[in-house]
Amino acid sequence: MVLWGSGSKAVSFLTTSNIPSAIDYVVDINPVRHGHFMPGTGQKIVSLAFLHDYDPDVVILMNPIYLGEVAEALRTMNLSPQLLTIRDLC
Repeated sequence: MVLWGSGSKAVSFLTTSNIPSAIDYVVDINPVRHGHFMPGTGQKIVSLAFLHDYDPDVVILMNPIYLGEVAEALRTMNLSPQLLTIRDLC
């Protein structure tokens, strides 16, 4: 399972939810963030390309507005994880 987005919403979600240990990586399109780690919980921040080999079962999006864009990006990589938004989990 991976989280999509490494901003403040993601930090809040990871530090206050009961599932941070189930989330292995955090994906962010900003290359400046790649290779860094999430504050408080320590997930490594990776690029979209990382998912090609990792092939997650579930991707949780912090911002549902990007659902279509993320779905298309994953589809072009021949990946078909379950896509959830933060709203699905609340």
